[in-house]
Amino acid sequence: MNYDKHYNLVLDEIFLISTFQINEVSKKKISSFQPSAITKRIASDEWYIHSAANSMLLVLDHRLQLKKTVQLDKNQFAKPEGIVFDQSDRMYISNEGAKSKPAEILVFNFKS
Repeated sequence: MNYDKHYNLVLDEIFLISTFQINEVSKKKISSFQPSAITKRIASDEWYIHSAANSMLLVLDHRLQLKKTVQLDKNQFAKPEGIVFDQSDRMYISNEGAKSKPAEILVFNFKS
């Protein structure tokens, strides 16, 4: 990471994913995309981006090209706000919760 003289982060690069790209791959069509979090899955060299607003998980290749989309069940994912993989390739998604549902961390194991 790069910092300026006031210790503010200095931006290196921006990459964009258009709704057009998403709509070409996704069954659910969207008019805007609002990403909540991004993480890299080391085991597959893929990037995962999720959006609480769109109830969607995007999977991108190592060049940040969109491979697929996964719809998230709003009953299970009240408001997903964080995502990470551990060294055992388990995916964790934090749920902010909702009025009728407490905050939680969901754990998913990938099958080989």
